[in-house]
Amino acid sequence: MIVQAAKIIGSGLATIGLTNTLLSLLINNKDLLLSDITYTDITRKAILTVEKMIFSLPNNSLLLNFLNEEVPKSILKINGVVISNNIEINDFVNLNLQNRNKEIEKILNIDFLTVGVYMFIAPDTQRYLGSCINFNIRLIEHKDQFKYKRRPTVLHLYKYQFTQYKWSPIYLTLNYYNVFKYRYPHHLLSRGETDILMAITQLLPRILEQSLLNHFVFNLNGNNKLVRFLYTDWDSKNLSLPVVKDKMSKSVNIIIEGKVVRTVDSIQKLLPVLGIRSRRTIMNYMNHIRGFYSPTYNEFVNIRYPHVKNLLNHEIIFRRNKELLELVIPNTPLSSLDINSLYVYNENLSLVYRYKSIREAVRFLNPNYNKLGINLRGREIAVSRAKNKIKLVFNEIGSFYFAENPNSDKWKGYQLGKYSLILRDITTNIDKSFNSMKLVQKYLLQLLGKKSDSITIIGHLNNGTVYRKKYLFNYRK
Repeated sequence: MIVQAAKIIGSGLATIGLTNTLLSLLINNKDLLLSDITYTDITRKAILTVEKMIFSLPNNSLLLNFLNEEVPKSILKINGVVISNNIEINDFVNLNLQNRNKEIEKILNIDFLTVGVYMFIAPDTQRYLGSCINFNIRLIEHKDQFKYKRRPTVLHLYKYQFTQYKWSPIYLTLNYYNVFKYRYPHHLLSRGETDILMAITQLLPRILEQSLLNHFVFNLNGNNKLVRFLYTDWDSKNLSLPVVKDKMSKSVNIIIEGKVVRTVDSIQKLLPVLGIRSRRTIMNYMNHIRGFYSPTYNEFVNIRYPHVKNLLNHEIIFRRNKELLELVIPNTPLSSLDINSLYVYNENLSLVYRYKSIREAVRFLNPNYNKLGINLRGREIAVSRAKNKIKLVFNEIGSFYFAENPNSDKWKGYQLGKYSLILRDITTNIDKSFNSMKLVQKYLLQLLGKKSDSITIIGHLNNGTVYRKKYLFNYRK
């Protein structure tokens, strides 16, 4: 089935007022939209509120000048087409991908086009529709709702996990708040100005969401299909009021390459905006000359309070691992254990398992990791840190101690990212020696005409199984 390429349509010239200019993006291009536009009573009230907001701005307002310039240039990207009364997506993201953030960035390929309507597609093709003013942040919130069932909806209580869904934006449009903060980083917005920018940003996505809910079936949305708007009332007095924050909260600037890209009202709100969970990280880097990596922005950021001028440059002290006592097995010195084998002991220090690697051990000790949402990589790290220490590591089938011969050298190869390997051709019994994994892959590429995946090779190496019905891998002593 051929899916039509994503369309981008412009709003055209202003007619009567900025609100009409914004809505002309839908009205003048209705043949390109995925459904007819539906105006509920709440929608009409929200449109009227935006109109009142804009008319209340004084003629010399910086915000009004900004809107007069930006609204006529507004665009709407459409990432889908209707075929047989069903929305077919042009570009979507499998949420189980390791590089899903990069895939999302490919779709959100226009600056500040982070607002709009999105869809989840379950493995059984059931669908959920939503809208937001920041796709990345909303996706992080959804992931949190799936995992911890905080304020869950029908979607989060359905039979599938977050990583089993496909996700994609359907409509994408501009975040006017972010554009304004980028262009005028030192302008301190009032409560009313902030409300105006957020109301205009939210208007089109909510209208489009309501229209799609009325024209297509989205079973995972439940029975309530009425879309709410945050702004359906307006008091022009808010234009002279400061932004209201909690008594203990502080505004924080997010800075990239010396420019303020966003101001967040509190540290608590800053965590999901940056895509991190540790308040310790926030406090370590607050007002510091050093930056840190933000998964949301996909680059390094600095954070500081808006009016701080003198930045900190002290050494940042990170969390240190606790000093754990060495593991002592009764009548069994660790040096007597077989080299390059991992031994697993129960709480009574009785041997219960023996594995070739930490990776193999973690998978056997957590057989239902997929259903239970267990992070195997996290367990591998925990075992690696607790090895030969008096430290029980919790797994699905129990808590265990882990031990290995201190003279084992396989793990050193893992840490260095180098594998000294022997490749045996079992049809000729000829061994070939290699100093690294890359040399093995290069040799197999020449033989097979196809690059061999390192994870696959390591799997055969650890399990002692035959690769491509012909090759065996072993560590070179």
